[in-house]
Amino acid sequence: MSNSLLHEKVRDAWHPERWRDFTVIVAVSGGADSVCLLSVMKQLKSQSLGRGRLVVAHVNHALRAQASESDADFVVQLAEQLQVPAVVVDGGLPSGQGNQGVGLESALRKKRYELFSQIAAQYGARYLVTGHTRNDQVETVLFRALRGTGLEGLSGIPVRRAVSDNLTVVRPLLKIDRQEVLEYLASRQQNYREDASNGSLEFTRNRIRNVILPQMRDSFENSVDDALLRLAQHAENHKTMLRLLVKPLLEQYFCVQKGEVKIRCEGLHNQSMELVKAALRSAWREANFAEGDMTTSKWNQLSRRLMASATLAETLVETYPGPVRVSVKKNTMTLVSGLGQSTV
Repeated sequence: MSNSLLHEKVRDAWHPERWRDFTVIVAVSGGADSVCLLSVMKQLKSQSLGRGRLVVAHVNHALRAQASESDADFVVQLAEQLQVPAVVVDGGLPSGQGNQGVGLESALRKKRYELFSQIAAQYGARYLVTGHTRNDQVETVLFRALRGTGLEGLSGIPVRRAVSDNLTVVRPLLKIDRQEVLEYLASRQQNYREDASNGSLEFTRNRIRNVILPQMRDSFENSVDDALLRLAQHAENHKTMLRLLVKPLLEQYFCVQKGEVKIRCEGLHNQSMELVKAALRSAWREANFAEGDMTTSKWNQLSRRLMASATLAETLVETYPGPVRVSVKKNTMTLVSGLGQSTV
């Protein structure tokens, strides 16, 4: 792919007028996708000028001993070549249970975003950009479908996601195929780091990328990617419609602030459980509660609790994953972030 064509695609996805006057953190692992992203962002920034600046951020999880150190060194050298400041932070290895396969992937991802957010705050950045591509979107949708996710998961990776009031994650390469990225880097004779662990079948995403998707493409004549992307778009469309339906419930019954949600229970027992559940999930996210361990059964349980709370004769106190303490008293359900009684 020519340099100008890929630049145009990224410009169309996220025009420099939207970000050139802000500090932008570019997450760079050293792999092909993030190296491509940094190169294109640097070119667009040079052309568009503006008051803002780019800052490279790299998290070293030290998963691969010397190879991880070499990744960090490569990123620093690349940033120096492009005359972009770089920050390298130690991501460490998460401790505790679930640190294999999906559990480890999830823990590392969460840690990275925590550190990126800290770097963004340090530099007063308005945006964090990551190098997720069309291939990542396909893999994510299939991964979540196989886990039995709902609409939220099936819609895949969002192009934009607000992390806080001051920071938004943007993925400018999300509609660009990885092969286009590789062709772009080859045309510029730009090196990048190869992560040997990408071939390990210990990680679910690697099994999907290296085994399951290739087999599906062979069986369905390469139409699998487009079909999964259409599924994600259908899910996103339905999410949009659901948000419109849920808005009146949120305005009438919910009071949300960071770390706390108060819900007036009276009248909710007449509503559709699916709408109540969607309103709960929306309020949960707006309050910045952790959502990872809230399974479908947990959402259903909490929704039923809420719909039945108007007639509850005694005080109820439970703790849901997050942890989030849920209490019901005098026709009001209160959700508060923090430790409580045993998790239900």
